[in-house]
Amino acid sequence: MRLLSRSKNQLKVGIDPTPLVDVMFLITIFFMLTSSIIKTTSINVNLPKSLTSDSQPRTSINITITKDEKIYINENLVSLEDISPIVKRIAVKDPSVPVIIRGDKDIRYQLLVDVMDRVRIGGATEISLLVETRR
Repeated sequence: MRLLSRSKNQLKVGIDPTPLVDVMFLITIFFMLTSSIIKTTSINVNLPKSLTSDSQPRTSINITITKDEKIYINENLVSLEDISPIVKRIAVKDPSVPVIIRGDKDIRYQLLVDVMDRVRIGGATEISLLVETRR
């Protein structure tokens, strides 16, 4: 029978922080990556709902029409007449750039048609309407 000294027999009680640091590091990286990918505009509109909606591409021209019928291109306030020249400037560099229109569900239908006409006059060919998915 072997005798153990008292100092070898003592148990250490505590939490090893190494796995916790690893987990926190991975969670931090996850949130940093997802927060840079998910970017929405700060202009608040109530989008209509759809059962068959697609996801938004990464680079696009974002046009927002608010409930009070103000028009924004990439968060810059513009008039209806300004849409064509702005889209033309961007479409010259990349003619296939998608244009995504976020219109409040309560706007006049004619205004939406006018915006889409100005986008087409500007040279963009891919126009999408952004909606929320029904659940």
